[in-house]
Amino acid sequence: MSLINNPNKKDPLDQGHEIKPEKEFTISDLKETKEKEKQEQTAFSEDNVSSVTFYANIRINNHIKNIAEAIAINGYSKSQKDSIEKALNYFLGSFSKDERRGIEASIETLEHRDVFQKHKKNSN
Repeated sequence: MSLINNPNKKDPLDQGHEIKPEKEFTISDLKETKEKEKQEQTAFSEDNVSSVTFYANIRINNHIKNIAEAIAINGYSKSQKDSIEKALNYFLGSFSKDERRGIEASIETLEHRDVFQKHKKNSN
């Protein structure tokens, strides 16, 4: 029994200093947050949102990835994503005015589709 009740032994659950949250909140704060989220969802509509951004994946081969990575490594872009974005913008700039207008119309249609899909997903 003396081993169990040893006053010199440290508490095995003592983890050092007490951890406290930076900001404390109450139940009413949670209710307010939920109300704000509901208001934001109802305020979200296709009419007042022209663009949404989310991550999408495309399959590329290792050679394309290596080119994008090499451009970034040599300091011409911040990342592989930035390399591809710059290359696409350069490519778009090479089209004639009429060709670019057609591509921009397609891009706008696709952007509207993304907004619609996000709105549909958020409303479910």
